[in-house]
Amino acid sequence: MFGKGGIEPMAACEMSWRTYERIIADLVKLEGENDLLEQFSHSHEERQNIKEKLETYISKVQNYLPSIKVLRQSEEFDVSVPFVLINSVVELLDLQSGERMNLKIVHPYQEEISMNTASYLSPVGFSLLLKNTGNRIIANVPQGRIQYKVEAIHIS
Repeated sequence: MFGKGGIEPMAACEMSWRTYERIIADLVKLEGENDLLEQFSHSHEERQNIKEKLETYISKVQNYLPSIKVLRQSEEFDVSVPFVLINSVVELLDLQSGERMNLKIVHPYQEEISMNTASYLSPVGFSLLLKNTGNRIIANVPQGRIQYKVEAIHIS
């Protein structure tokens, strides 16, 4: 059965108030980052593709929020989420090498960028956004094509 806007309803999950607030803050930040598209994309078609995916992301997250049971505790804890969110950690299996890795999807101008982070506008981050556990992605990066399988998705 499909819910609002033809999107399948999400299973309820529990998370801390801080994590819930971070998801909402990420939505607000994302809506304000629309101007970044001019800096990150080279063609009108690419900008349109990014814009459409981000609009889908905002809609899907807004539909997901009512299914979350917010716990009033201040402690944050790890929560499995049904799809890749900004600031979620994605457990990946490299389908070519068999290596496993964790990758956190972040905003493009986030201060804490490390080897285990990817901007949602990078080829890998963009390909992962909204994917579910079990999905496979192929991303074109400067080193060539990479293929990953999403093993798990967490946020804390």
